[in-house]
Amino acid sequence: MFRLIYRQRRRLLFGTIFLMLTAAVQGRRQFEEQSVEMITFSGPLITWLTAGLTIIVVGGIVFAGLALFVLIFRRWRMVVEIVSFWMLLSCSLRPAERLAEQFGLPAAATAIISVALFLACMSVIYGTVLDRFRFGLDWKSSRRVRVKRPIEEVWPAFALAECGSDANWEQILHDVQPVPGEPDSFDVSYLMGPSIFLKQRQTVLASDAPTHYSYRFSGDVHGRNRRLTDGEFDVKLEPDGKSGTLVTAFHHQKAMLPRTALALWFDDQLGDALDGFAARSRGKRDWSMTGLEHRTTLSLS
Repeated sequence: MFRLIYRQRRRLLFGTIFLMLTAAVQGRRQFEEQSVEMITFSGPLITWLTAGLTIIVVGGIVFAGLALFVLIFRRWRMVVEIVSFWMLLSCSLRPAERLAEQFGLPAAATAIISVALFLACMSVIYGTVLDRFRFGLDWKSSRRVRVKRPIEEVWPAFALAECGSDANWEQILHDVQPVPGEPDSFDVSYLMGPSIFLKQRQTVLASDAPTHYSYRFSGDVHGRNRRLTDGEFDVKLEPDGKSGTLVTAFHHQKAMLPRTALALWFDDQLGDALDGFAARSRGKRDWSMTGLEHRTTLSLS
């Protein structure tokens, strides 16, 4: 559970900072409207220490509240960054109020405009609006985890070319077929939903048992999955001296859709997936977001 919170740190910090900034903007506006004298830098040191401690305590409470929300409503975790971003944007720029004032609309119209703008913001961030534009984002991630299994047992989980798919670390791996005439290439399919598969061609770049495995992958590109499955994966294994294995993985996906790259970044997806693998390898509960999504996919298929 604590590893899950750690992997969600970017989302939680983003939400905490933006909500605190929203409160600061709103508080400043109320001070100005009520003509209350603001604290200045010439104030007593004790005043600033009190203000600093208050910010730290309130920030900690907000962070804890968001962490609890993510733990309970894991499928709705993206709400954290969407709502916090929208609240700061709405509080600082007040687009709904300005539009209502511009056209002389009643208060009810202001609420409707605010909801419409929020939905539009959500569509831009995690919807398909930006998919129409010809640009993508590269996503690179490098993470290390400790797996409490000997290196000889961990190697088959990553060396797909040598050990097959039975022990693979990705739960949704469905099928692996060698490419005729290309001994280092394999056609791989991943289960994404009921009768829905993501197909890749993986070409082995390095395979030094049991310490190093690397491959390049590219997917079947069409209108629905363009810029989703092109990149490289590299993993290095080394004994930790305590009957365990240190797994260092590097994942690079090229020209991804912005919404997909953003989701992977907030989830710290590579670290999250490796945490899930490490937990399953020692028979512990898999708290990772990746594990949750894979279990859901497998249950529906």
